[in-house]
Amino acid sequence: MLNIIVATYNEGDNLEPLMRRIEASLRGSNMSYKIIIVDDNSPDETAEHVIELSKRYPIRVIKELTNGMQGVST
Repeated sequence: MLNIIVATYNEGDNLEPLMRRIEASLRGSNMSYKIIIVDDNSPDETAEHVIELSKRYPIRVIKELTNGMQGVST
């Protein structure tokens, strides 16, 4: 199992292209993977974008409650 960790802040619009690239890179490898998005409380609702994308990709989101790693929610 490959775990890919991506730290984000205001990256909501960039996540789907990233997911497509990761999927294309691993296609045919028979390797299972999970993408873990750690969002630093983005005001652009990055975490909500990730939740939508999780319907199509193996994604888990960890959203910081405040900027700067002061609290974590899973």
